[in-house]
Amino acid sequence: MFETQWEIVQKFVLTCKSPVCILRVPDSVITDEFKKDFCVVDVSEDFSPFKPFLSIISQNINEKLLDFVEKKAYSVQKDSFVSLFKNGIADERYDIPLENELVYEQNRFIRTIAELLEQLPEKNYLILNSQCLSKESLQVIKILEKSNVKSRFAFCFTSEKNDLDRTEASRFLEEYSVKHNYLHLMAKFVSIAKDKTEYKLIFDLPQDEQHKVILKNLRNNRIFMVLEQLKDFALWISAKLNISTASSHVCRNCNSAFCTGFGNNHCFTRMIFCI
Repeated sequence: MFETQWEIVQKFVLTCKSPVCILRVPDSVITDEFKKDFCVVDVSEDFSPFKPFLSIISQNINEKLLDFVEKKAYSVQKDSFVSLFKNGIADERYDIPLENELVYEQNRFIRTIAELLEQLPEKNYLILNSQCLSKESLQVIKILEKSNVKSRFAFCFTSEKNDLDRTEASRFLEEYSVKHNYLHLMAKFVSIAKDKTEYKLIFDLPQDEQHKVILKNLRNNRIFMVLEQLKDFALWISAKLNISTASSHVCRNCNSAFCTGFGNNHCFTRMIFCI
């Protein structure tokens, strides 16, 4: 009996020796029958930092994980993690990091997230629309691949649902295309360059709720230094949002994310800690 495409993919994921699987498969393969063995996470409408990882940790948060943060996280980042997990929004930081510590802080965020994921119970996660992942999230995947995480993560690059420049995702897929944990079932290669997805869910909300969601995600990405995603999200929001009806707080937060010049401390500080 011939195996269906979803059975081929399912078998590949569940027997893969790596905790991370990279799938380049058509949307039609990801059927309800396939999904039943996984915790399904769709990141196409997710604006959170390091998506989907912080959201997954938040769904499993308990005192043990909070204690782990207190013991293992970089000291100046502990409050950011704890406040995000407890309240859904990170507390503002009042220390001013040096410009030359940016990469170190970003790497510490990534390392702590990977270590927290290692503490989670065993589950199978199916991450849909992984072409929407930021450069920072792709870096977490590379760390996870070599970690002692108990769970299994299948990242599906299934379509062109994306309105951002996906050169990072393209390079990521090219790098993984020669690895044993990569499966490609596309009839032909589909470029994942710039596309024009409409993030509709956020605009289905009442206007005040729209602004709250926007501000929360701008702030969380800023505090967690997910700068590429912060910039892309702010640019997209500024293009789509009716600025004439948006609060000055929304506009100010979007404008602060445009500042990408790290050539001086003023620009760096403004981007990371502007309220």
